[in-house]
Amino acid sequence: DFDTPDNIKLAAIDAIRRGETKYTAPDGIPELKQAIIDKFKRENG
Repeated sequence: DFDTPDNIKLAAIDAIRRGETKYTAPDGIPELKQAIIDKFKRENG
């Protein structure tokens, strides 16, 4: 077993301080969904 890297710990602390502690929407993060749509459009027309 190994410890969590410091940069990950600090990112988690920063997110907590910014109030980013909620669950994402069940159907996903809008930006990620759009990125996936864009990728498929580029690759599949």
